[in-house]
Amino acid sequence: MDIEKFLEEKAPLIDRAIERYLPRKFSKSAVLFKVNPPSRSCSLDALNRAIAKPIWDMLDRGGKRWRPALFLLVCEALGKNADDYLDFAIIPEVIHNGTLIIDDIEDSSDLRRGKPCTYRVFGVDIAVNAGNTMYYLPLLPLMEKRTQIAAETLRDIYEVYVQEMINLSMGQAMDIAWHRGIANADNIAEADYMQMCAYKTGTLARMSARLAAVLSGASTELVEKLGLYAESIGVAFQMQDDILDLTGKEFAEKKGGLGQDITEGKRTSLS
Repeated sequence: MDIEKFLEEKAPLIDRAIERYLPRKFSKSAVLFKVNPPSRSCSLDALNRAIAKPIWDMLDRGGKRWRPALFLLVCEALGKNADDYLDFAIIPEVIHNGTLIIDDIEDSSDLRRGKPCTYRVFGVDIAVNAGNTMYYLPLLPLMEKRTQIAAETLRDIYEVYVQEMINLSMGQAMDIAWHRGIANADNIAEADYMQMCAYKTGTLARMSARLAAVLSGASTELVEKLGLYAESIGVAFQMQDDILDLTGKEFAEKKGGLGQDITEGKRTSLS
């Protein structure tokens, strides 16, 4: 399989699925209000300016969409029609972009994908809220289709989601503590770094595979094995990112220049 071609083919389909649940402009007919209707009124203008606009400002900056593509590949590998699961594939991708918004605030970064970070465009308050909202809005497909999914499957999906969101926070905590020098920053073993990667970057790859496997009806054992396989892809992706931060001029320029990880005092596979 030509992975690059596969990603190029799936990216626009994934973006259309995201837009169905996270519209560029909220209206009264949005899925959000069907599954979670307001009890009194709703200021669409406020939601569009403070949620939809900053979210799509980030999503429109690109990205390979490899996490949802991985989700679809797992479904296909387990004998399912991947197109039937497209709506659920948006979960890890939207969460990922939400973490980028929050991560840029925590790191006081200037650029993300070659443009000023979301918080520098819209303000810290809007960026924090939009980033956090992206952790939950992609669950709307589960809410909309809950009568079509077995109760046990929904339970397992939400358990995977909670587990991996906790792991994501653990990884970010380790990263922050180390580069701020407030926790054993000078005595970090390779295993510590690898665990941080498994928590931080491996998490959403692992979530992609585990969610796809659960929805496809895989056994608990297979769900976990596929999760570990995907985790290794995520860790490799992080290590490649570490290298490109020092050697990939075009890549680094989108972040503000070569060696940004070193400037920020981050621990990487090269430090």
